[in-house]
Amino acid sequence: MNGHIKKNKKRPGVFERLRKHVTSLTKRHPETGTTFVEILVTISIIAILMTTIAIAIIPWIVEAQKTTAKQHIGTFKVALQMYLAQNRSYPDQSEGLDSLKPYIQDGKIPKDPWGHEYIYMVPGPDGVDYGIQSYGPDGAEGGDDDITSWGLEANEEDDEP
Repeated sequence: MNGHIKKNKKRPGVFERLRKHVTSLTKRHPETGTTFVEILVTISIIAILMTTIAIAIIPWIVEAQKTTAKQHIGTFKVALQMYLAQNRSYPDQSEGLDSLKPYIQDGKIPKDPWGHEYIYMVPGPDGVDYGIQSYGPDGAEGGDDDITSWGLEANEEDDEP
């Protein structure tokens, strides 16, 4: 025979080389850290989740703030009735809601949920004895977001059967 004996060495195929390459990419050495791209992907995923949660929760927060303002006004109305029973008149506008402190459980007049003072007026609009108003989230008079004692009374009449 000829002195050239071919040994059957199998050369690795494309798939075998690709597998080795991918395996080498996924193996980490103890010295390697987190890559910048991995950090960006993680931050992006967290941002997407937080945005989704915020979009779902914000309407609930707004409704809770409106409900809190309505409850405060309801508390003021009860305190005004107790004041009226004891003093035979409502407090005048200069006394304001501070005159109701003895009739409120903790003796503090709360601010509305947006951090503004409630407005007390005597006489109230449209011929009512008094009026209590929160200007709502924008803190400015007028608009659909104002919460008023006379508006609550109108809603209560609409709710009756």
